[in-house]
Amino acid sequence: MIHKLLAIWFLSGLLITLAPAEVVFVGVENGLSPEFRTQRWSLATEPKAHAVANDFFGGSGHYCLAPDQDVLLQPVTESDITASGTILRKPDFITAHPVAVNGTWVNFPGYSLVTRPTPYQTGDAFRIGGISTIVGATINGAGVETRFVDVFSFQLSANTRFRLGVMVDAFDGGGAYAPDYISVYENGGQTAVYTPEPLSRDGVPELVLFDIDGTQGTSYTVALHRQTPAEGAVVGFSMITFDLLSGEDAIPAVPMVSSRIGQFERDGEYLKDYYVFKEGATFNMFYNVGKAGLTQDWQEPGNEKAFGHATSTDLVNWQHHPRVLPVVPGTWEGNVVSAPSIVKHEGVYHMVYTGFDGGVFGKQSVGLATSTNLFDWVRHPANPVYTAPSWALPNPDGWVDCRDSDILRYGNEFLMFTTVTTNEGRGAIALASSPDAVNWQDLGPAVITFDQPESPRVFERHGMYYLFVTSGYGRKLFMTQDPKSNNWSEIPFTWPPSPGLFSGWEVVQYAGRTILSVFEWKQNGNYVRFWDAHWNDGIPSVDYMMTPQLPAAMPALTVSQFENEFSLYWPLGVTDCTLETSAGLASDSWSVVPETPANSLTVPMNHTGKFFRLKKNP
Repeated sequence: MIHKLLAIWFLSGLLITLAPAEVVFVGVENGLSPEFRTQRWSLATEPKAHAVANDFFGGSGHYCLAPDQDVLLQPVTESDITASGTILRKPDFITAHPVAVNGTWVNFPGYSLVTRPTPYQTGDAFRIGGISTIVGATINGAGVETRFVDVFSFQLSANTRFRLGVMVDAFDGGGAYAPDYISVYENGGQTAVYTPEPLSRDGVPELVLFDIDGTQGTSYTVALHRQTPAEGAVVGFSMITFDLLSGEDAIPAVPMVSSRIGQFERDGEYLKDYYVFKEGATFNMFYNVGKAGLTQDWQEPGNEKAFGHATSTDLVNWQHHPRVLPVVPGTWEGNVVSAPSIVKHEGVYHMVYTGFDGGVFGKQSVGLATSTNLFDWVRHPANPVYTAPSWALPNPDGWVDCRDSDILRYGNEFLMFTTVTTNEGRGAIALASSPDAVNWQDLGPAVITFDQPESPRVFERHGMYYLFVTSGYGRKLFMTQDPKSNNWSEIPFTWPPSPGLFSGWEVVQYAGRTILSVFEWKQNGNYVRFWDAHWNDGIPSVDYMMTPQLPAAMPALTVSQFENEFSLYWPLGVTDCTLETSAGLASDSWSVVPETPANSLTVPMNHTGKFFRLKKNP
């Protein structure tokens, strides 16, 4: 079948489509966004920006193209979609299972895992497969030029309003087999409705959603598009979801603005100064660890005597491993080990870290350890490999201010950035270079910043280098094209917002993504939170909180629980809001509610699966 496309054109970079009212593009649920992890599409406990019905996608019907046999490749004929390996629940309002085009059922190790519905209960995780297809020779000419292929069609058995979801970009290959656009059209010559802008194609699964108001007997077809590729480019999809829409569901969703991915914490312990190193599909976290208490002080017995080590594949679920690099009594690192930073070079992992000696105040120096597997570490015999430079104070406030080093490769050498205090008493980030991570040459201060800087972190993006510095006294972001130039320009940066004492910046980059994280100081245990960053004119930011934007009138809005607590922000000037709880929410949560609503309010969520509701007063 060939699309019969009518007026489609670009305006200000957006694809504009004159489309019939019965098909409307809704949005995209990204695989690792905090509002909805596509891999957990069947979990009602996962908040979703475009949630309907039972608060998970596919409540009215779903087709998960998941393996039911150990095959890697299997032909798919033009027949119902269940001919391939599938976990399914047919919606009542379609006449038969969707019909797939000719293609190939693909099922390779390494594809994304999703949760198994049974059909409404969450079960175990399984590897998702998909149907790959080949785009044709036809180029739909007006506006953006794409080659496309129709991938499935279905027919309605009743007049029905429903939300259609199509999962793409779940195949291996870092987005190589993902479409640039998806379109839906009514069979019989109606205008195709497109996603309004190109999809990400980054290897992170996403569910693309359309609302359809259809009549009995109407058939619809879904097509995948590639932007100006050669004929024969492969595209594919992995899941179809159907959700009934009520009149209330049709109201545009209030934006749930947050880039939060996950969190790391340990009961009974605090954590500080950490580093996350991604190797393959695994995130490795190394961190200062001590007993949770009111002070969380490294000087208390038993605190920060080795590095904690944990791994994760999603920054949500963590596996804990034996601690590494315990202190060596009577040496330069006899009291505390702190602030690891890792770089890989020629198959060897190089970790620089801070050691505190056994003195009263804990003199600070920087050591080096290496590993070939991230679990077994060997200290370098020349340790400590770095101490405070001559232009820095040897002993401010009772200990040498030489800590929190960050190491990276630059060209054919190592660079290291370390917090110090200048002879004038100003906080600074010292810069040093080395051919081997052992013998370091002082290059002076990279930047001079506020008193007591903490945890410098440097990373590169699109040819620019960024330096984060934070402490209890503030946070700064600098940028340069040459990290050895001592010429860093400060750029505006406001995240994370106050209040809250955040420290220990960490950045993870892969597959075009930038993940920012900090730890937050809390009595009886700190925790790390992770957010996806987005970029605007070379400046990173995250959507820190879920932020409902209140219109002049709106019906009751249910907001799902967001882990253990939920911080709610609403615009200044809004004074007629009411907060009401569901059964089971701790009553003392409401002691903080002001008589006149303030600009922000944090509400602890003490019972799993409970919620509160924000609504406009009549």
